[in-house]
Amino acid sequence: AISACSGKHRNVRLRIISGSSAEITRGVQEMRIHVGVTVLDSEYSNLTAVPLFEETSHLYCGTGHPLWSIPDGELNLGDLSGCAFVQHGYSEAERSYVNRMNMSLSAVSHVTEGVLFLILSGNYLGFLPTHFAEAWVQRGEIKPILMADAFKKTNLSVVANPKIARNALIRCFLDELQPLSAYLATSRVPGSGSCAQEHPEKV
Repeated sequence: AISACSGKHRNVRLRIISGSSAEITRGVQEMRIHVGVTVLDSEYSNLTAVPLFEETSHLYCGTGHPLWSIPDGELNLGDLSGCAFVQHGYSEAERSYVNRMNMSLSAVSHVTEGVLFLILSGNYLGFLPTHFAEAWVQRGEIKPILMADAFKKTNLSVVANPKIARNALIRCFLDELQPLSAYLATSRVPGSGSCAQEHPEKV
């Protein structure tokens, strides 16, 4: 979509910023941000939203964590009891998981990098998107645990304020996303394992 729009509007200058889901959603609502990619925790009548993709996250621990040395096949959900957990600030699904697994909600981060930072300390468990975590897994610094049972799926959307969406450039970008959105929706592979569903996340 970016490539197509850049080709049609060559004089446009892009500015990319990173923030929490709440910051991005609020920025789009207030028209300080033209287009955002975010997790929508509810329906917003004042936002135009295009479903983008479903992101899978697993539960991770770092090298210094007590669960690190235990083979995954020997772990069970009861081993999570009392473990310190870092939650994504937007995620009510994670809070529900903490309560059910009797973990200790010890930290909150509104950005994924903050969750990773605390997992790397070896003192916290936390959910990370698998594609994001892969580089640290390959370096042997973190690993997923209880992969068949401890995972969640999060729906991400592209959002824009309807007042701005009438702009030719923004409309072009949103229109380019529609075929991609439809393709991703039909290409999703359902996860396995036991999880409770919660919009926009499943754990």
